[in-house]
Amino acid sequence: MAVARLKDRGDFSENFLQSPLAVGLIEQTLPDSPNSPTENIN
Repeated sequence: MAVARLKDRGDFSENFLQSPLAVGLIEQTLPDSPNSPTENIN
């Protein structure tokens, strides 16, 4: 995480997951339970 200058998991989520999710580039496999251990991103 030091190479990407991320402070924690929240930074990663905000900077690298939320934007692509919002525009439809990626999608969650279990959108109703995003904190599930079996959650993946396609």
